[in-house]
Amino acid sequence: MGILRFYLALCVVASHGGPIFPWQMHNGSQAVQIFYMISGFYMAMVLSTRYSTRRDFYLSRFLRIFPPYWIVLAAIVVISLCGGLLSHQWLALSYYVSHPFRRNGVFSVLLAAISNVTLIGQDWIMFLKQDRGQSLQFTANFWDDRTPLWHYLLLQQTWTLGVELTFYACAPFLNRLRSSSLACIAAATLAGRLIGYRYLGIGHDPWTYRFFPFELGLFLFGMLGYRIYARVMRSDKLRRWQCVSWPVYLFGAIAILFLLYVHVSAVNVLGRIINPQVADVATYPFFILVIPCLFLVFGKSPFDRLMGELSYPIYLVYDFVIVIVARSPALDVGVNLGRMDAMVSILVAIFIYRLVIEPIDRKRHALSRDKSV
Repeated sequence: MGILRFYLALCVVASHGGPIFPWQMHNGSQAVQIFYMISGFYMAMVLSTRYSTRRDFYLSRFLRIFPPYWIVLAAIVVISLCGGLLSHQWLALSYYVSHPFRRNGVFSVLLAAISNVTLIGQDWIMFLKQDRGQSLQFTANFWDDRTPLWHYLLLQQTWTLGVELTFYACAPFLNRLRSSSLACIAAATLAGRLIGYRYLGIGHDPWTYRFFPFELGLFLFGMLGYRIYARVMRSDKLRRWQCVSWPVYLFGAIAILFLLYVHVSAVNVLGRIINPQVADVATYPFFILVIPCLFLVFGKSPFDRLMGELSYPIYLVYDFVIVIVARSPALDVGVNLGRMDAMVSILVAIFIYRLVIEPIDRKRHALSRDKSV
């Protein structure tokens, strides 16, 4: 599972910085939505096995998400301030220092600023607009806005965390439902998505992967995947399928990458026959089986777990790393921007994991009723 999360983080990097691997990878929206399914799997697992109260679950999620985010946010603000004061390159703060109230309403700028700190509402920003002299309004396509509010997000990619937080709020209640109920809700959300694409003319960003009611079905796919995993584990007491050696892990990692290449190729072929967005949706149920199989085989591998843990800090830093690398006069990266961004982001992610995430995780796991996990 860790190798899948690591790969998906690199897919997001590649979608913004350029090619990393010499073969086609999933695009950013596909990677994000597969992450949603993985999140559903993990939340069902921890709610079913680790936390005895909703308070412990919410506190654990808080410790998981916010401290690393705040540290990266503070670092970006400091670096941007130094860049602005020393060379007039304000980097992430550019939109805040270039007379924002001449372009947007005061309330919307303050709303975006608050969401930078709280993470709450970053996904909503994609559906709102407020040009100067106007009231705060809904927008069906922020790409058509003259001055989109997402420019005021200092970590512009972390709108996905807003979607995740909404799911975390619902997860303890959803986990109590029968599998048949989860399947029905998932089917309804996917049907709503397809109806929207076909009849409402919203088969475009931000509706394709930023609108929580449409994405809920993917989280539920992950929860259903965990229930399949739990049933298999109850019948496989000997753990015969677990990866126990480096050669097996290496072979498995290569097999996973090949499987992912086959998946993205199949989606592209199907997308040429039908609508590309519909092709994505049609293949996502495939991961209801893939995710539990990967966790069944690799779930106890320490190295695989480390690979997965790096995905979050990579996701937090990659966008700002692109800005720094692209503007550095000492680096003439050209078409290698994606690879350079990936290498720097991985190094920074290891640093953040060792100094921030790992110590916090020891405190976070103390909330678990299973202290061995």
